[in-house]
Amino acid sequence: MNKCILFLSTLLATSASSAEISIDSGKLSNKIIYDGTRRRLTKTGKGGKSGGEDMEDGSWWSGSNDGWHPSGDSELEKLLHGRFSGKDDASGAQERVGVPEGPVTTDMKSQVRWGFDEGFTKMGFEISILQGIQVTLIHFHCAQAGSNGPVVVDFWETSDTDGTDINGVALNGYLTNDDILSNNLVDGMCGNIKLNNLASLYQAMLNGDIYLNIHTQANPDGENRGQIFVMH
Repeated sequence: MNKCILFLSTLLATSASSAEISIDSGKLSNKIIYDGTRRRLTKTGKGGKSGGEDMEDGSWWSGSNDGWHPSGDSELEKLLHGRFSGKDDASGAQERVGVPEGPVTTDMKSQVRWGFDEGFTKMGFEISILQGIQVTLIHFHCAQAGSNGPVVVDFWETSDTDGTDINGVALNGYLTNDDILSNNLVDGMCGNIKLNNLASLYQAMLNGDIYLNIHTQANPDGENRGQIFVMH
């Protein structure tokens, strides 16, 4: 199974040894925020530069309350704010699991930021999870909203048999054509798209056929789901 290329694979897991972060975007003023691993997250806030501008340290502020993102890879940030990019929220309310199928009641919230280069040779991504308890798997699946479908991108699988607690940026990095799991699809079809590379993944997104699914021990079929909606 091909795994996507990660430049940051360390998970921000909540633990007794990690320093907890409480970010109030309205009170920050050009401060540098660190997580428990001492990795710099970002720098800006009131009195700093406004949303939509790059910081000197390479960090990014989207201009909204959920807009805190790690400083570092400027190439990734360009993709995440480029011509073919977007941001989608995931929640238990979007899930269709259990018998009969229905939503999941949970405090966990998630978000995926994504962006393709103009040649569709790679897709940058950043996935964040808040109050994630015993997370086990992170995937893209193929199906329209309200329906379930097969895995088409395998972002991550925990190495802990009990799952991993996550509260922050879970992972970010890049996908290539090799990360598309077309063999999981009947005749390679995702909706009416032959899904076999990144360009076809974007076309499937345009059609509303791709969703983020975050699985946990408590909800192995999915606890947070986020349908990918491309804004035209």
